[in-house]
Amino acid sequence: MHTTSYWFTIPRDLLYQLNYPQAEIIDGFSGLAYCLHHLSSMLLMADLRDIDRCIGDKSGEWYVRYHQGSRSITPFSPVDKGGASVGTDAFDPTLFIFDAYPGGIGFSDLLYEKHNDLLNATRRLILICPCGSGCPSCVGPTLEVGPSAKNVALAILDLIIEGK
Repeated sequence: MHTTSYWFTIPRDLLYQLNYPQAEIIDGFSGLAYCLHHLSSMLLMADLRDIDRCIGDKSGEWYVRYHQGSRSITPFSPVDKGGASVGTDAFDPTLFIFDAYPGGIGFSDLLYEKHNDLLNATRRLILICPCGSGCPSCVGPTLEVGPSAKNVALAILDLIIEGK
């Protein structure tokens, strides 16, 4: 669907500062996307179905696909122009919150304007949530985002917000 999106990329050299394997970093991004999606709909005073979320690579070489309770990293094409396989080797994770309407209806622009407020609110929500590793109130159910999603999402937010 052709639409508009609010998005940001975390450079891989920043993510290498984290002491988590790549799979857990993707779990953290999934949890972060879940929380941002829900808070974005509240900030926009929109229905949750008016916007949607996904994570992938800024190059468009891979994205995370959810299907029947499982998650997989799916390359758009099996090989790149040079013949090398693609997928998580091109790891510049990008989080997208997009208008769920063809052509978009302007939500993305509002989210860009509130970028810092949205990230800070997301961090606060995840920090104050009393759950241990994730729940529907913060980063999403643990079975959906993985057992380390809450901690990794906070570590990613710290990289973005505080430059830790």
